[in-house]
Amino acid sequence: AVVVAGIVIASSLLTHFLVRRPVARLGALAQRVAKGDLGAQETVERSDEIGELTMRFNAMSLKLRSAADQVQLSSEGLRASEARYRSLFENATEGIFQADADGRVLSFFSALTTFGTPLDITLASLKVEHLFPTDDLTRQALCEAELG
Repeated sequence: AVVVAGIVIASSLLTHFLVRRPVARLGALAQRVAKGDLGAQETVERSDEIGELTMRFNAMSLKLRSAADQVQLSSEGLRASEARYRSLFENATEGIFQADADGRVLSFFSALTTFGTPLDITLASLKVEHLFPTDDLTRQALCEAELG
């Protein structure tokens, strides 16, 4: 009975140190990553399956950190580009507008709202011709140039 008890205790200790403890450490690492500690690492102490799993988890964590950094850089670049565009648009001394292929004005610099436009024209019905009227000959030449 003493021998059986010794085997049970030895098996329990081996299981604890060889399986449960390393798996618990990987679980704790997973919790850290899940809470936002991207790039968190665990020391690889073994060369068996648990060690391989730890190496792969470390690599995955580093890739997540790298991806998050790339998203952050892209986001900052986009914000800077938007700020430059907005500054250019808002500080332009000339009128700026965007129109679609049918000549409908999509957006315009606010100084243009009083520049020769009737007050009852809404953005939905505003056309380029309202801002810069052309005669029939010029309009036809522009249409031909657009088609040709």
